[in-house]
Amino acid sequence: MIRIGITGQTGFLGTHLFNTLGLYPDRFIRIPFSDEYFTDQDKLRSFVCQCDVIVHLAAVIRHAEPVLLKEINIRLVYKLIEAMEAEEVAPYGYTVGRKNYGVS
Repeated sequence: MIRIGITGQTGFLGTHLFNTLGLYPDRFIRIPFSDEYFTDQDKLRSFVCQCDVIVHLAAVIRHAEPVLLKEINIRLVYKLIEAMEAEEVAPYGYTVGRKNYGVS
Protein backbone atom coordinates (compact mmCIF):
# COMPACT_ATOMS: atom_id res chain seq x y z
CA MET A 1 0.00 0.00 0.00
CA ILE A 2 1.28 3.42 -0.95
CA ARG A 3 0.29 6.28 1.36
CA ILE A 4 -0.34 9.35 -0.80
CA GLY A 5 -0.94 12.89 0.40
CA ILE A 6 -2.22 15.50 -2.01
CA THR A 7 -1.90 19.18 -1.16
CA GLY A 8 -4.67 21.08 -2.89
CA GLN A 9 -6.91 18.02 -2.92
CA THR A 10 -10.01 20.25 -3.12
CA GLY A 11 -8.83 21.98 -6.32
CA PHE A 12 -9.51 20.83 -9.87
CA LEU A 13 -6.53 18.51 -10.34
CA GLY A 14 -6.40 17.48 -6.69
CA THR A 15 -10.05 16.42 -6.64
CA HIS A 16 -9.65 14.28 -9.74
CA LEU A 17 -6.45 12.67 -8.49
CA PHE A 18 -7.94 12.05 -5.03
CA ASN A 19 -11.06 10.44 -6.54
CA THR A 20 -9.09 8.34 -9.02
CA LEU A 21 -6.81 6.98 -6.30
CA GLY A 22 -9.95 6.09 -4.35
CA LEU A 23 -10.82 3.62 -7.11
CA TYR A 24 -7.83 1.50 -6.03
CA PRO A 25 -8.20 1.03 -2.26
CA ASP A 26 -6.05 -2.10 -2.39
CA ARG A 27 -3.10 -0.06 -3.74
CA PHE A 28 -3.39 3.43 -2.24
CA ILE A 29 -4.17 4.99 1.12
CA ARG A 30 -5.19 8.62 0.68
CA ILE A 31 -3.87 10.81 3.50
CA PRO A 32 -6.25 13.71 4.26
CA PHE A 33 -4.90 17.24 3.81
CA SER A 34 -6.33 20.62 4.71
CA ASP A 35 -5.05 24.01 3.56
CA GLU A 36 -4.89 25.07 7.23
CA TYR A 37 -1.85 22.80 7.59
CA PHE A 38 0.19 25.51 5.87
CA THR A 39 -0.50 27.80 8.85
CA ASP A 40 0.07 25.12 11.51
CA GLN A 41 3.58 23.67 11.32
CA ASP A 42 2.74 20.81 13.73
CA LYS A 43 -0.14 19.64 11.52
CA LEU A 44 2.00 19.96 8.40
CA ARG A 45 4.80 17.95 10.01
CA SER A 46 2.31 15.27 11.07
CA PHE A 47 0.97 15.14 7.51
CA VAL A 48 4.38 14.65 5.87
CA CYS A 49 5.23 11.85 8.33
CA GLN A 50 2.18 9.88 7.21
CA CYS A 51 3.01 9.97 3.49
CA ASP A 52 5.13 7.79 1.23
CA VAL A 53 4.43 10.24 -1.61
CA ILE A 54 3.23 13.84 -1.59
CA VAL A 55 1.81 15.35 -4.76
CA HIS A 56 1.96 19.11 -4.28
CA LEU A 57 -0.93 20.74 -6.12
CA ALA A 58 -1.85 23.51 -3.66
CA ALA A 59 -1.45 26.99 -5.10
CA VAL A 60 -3.02 30.39 -5.11
CA ILE A 61 -4.00 30.91 -8.74
CA ARG A 62 -5.66 34.31 -8.62
CA HIS A 63 -4.48 37.49 -6.98
CA ALA A 64 -4.51 41.15 -7.99
CA GLU A 65 -0.76 41.43 -7.43
CA PRO A 66 1.21 38.97 -9.63
CA VAL A 67 4.45 39.32 -7.66
CA LEU A 68 2.66 38.55 -4.40
CA LEU A 69 1.01 35.55 -6.06
CA LYS A 70 4.41 34.14 -6.94
CA GLU A 71 5.76 34.78 -3.43
CA ILE A 72 2.78 33.04 -1.80
CA ASN A 73 3.20 29.93 -3.95
CA ILE A 74 6.93 29.77 -3.31
CA ARG A 75 6.24 30.10 0.41
CA LEU A 76 3.86 27.09 0.27
CA VAL A 77 6.60 24.95 -1.29
CA TYR A 78 9.12 26.21 1.25
CA LYS A 79 6.83 25.34 4.19
CA LEU A 80 6.30 21.84 2.82
CA ILE A 81 10.03 21.26 2.35
CA GLU A 82 10.76 22.74 5.78
CA ALA A 83 8.32 20.28 7.41
CA MET A 84 9.90 17.34 5.57
CA GLU A 85 13.40 18.41 6.62
CA ALA A 86 12.30 18.82 10.25
CA GLU A 87 10.86 15.30 10.26
CA GLU A 88 13.72 13.90 8.16
CA VAL A 89 11.38 12.41 5.57
CA ALA A 90 11.46 12.76 1.79
CA PRO A 91 8.03 11.81 0.40
CA TYR A 92 7.76 14.40 -2.33
CA GLY A 93 6.38 14.64 -5.82
CA TYR A 94 5.61 17.86 -7.66
CA THR A 95 3.19 18.55 -10.47
CA VAL A 96 2.96 21.58 -12.70
CA GLY A 97 0.73 22.45 -15.60
CA ARG A 98 1.78 22.41 -19.22
CA LYS A 99 1.48 26.15 -19.42
CA ASN A 100 2.45 29.02 -17.13
CA TYR A 101 0.06 31.91 -16.73
CA GLY A 102 1.82 35.14 -15.83
CA VAL A 103 4.29 34.79 -12.98
CA SER A 104 2.21 32.26 -11.04
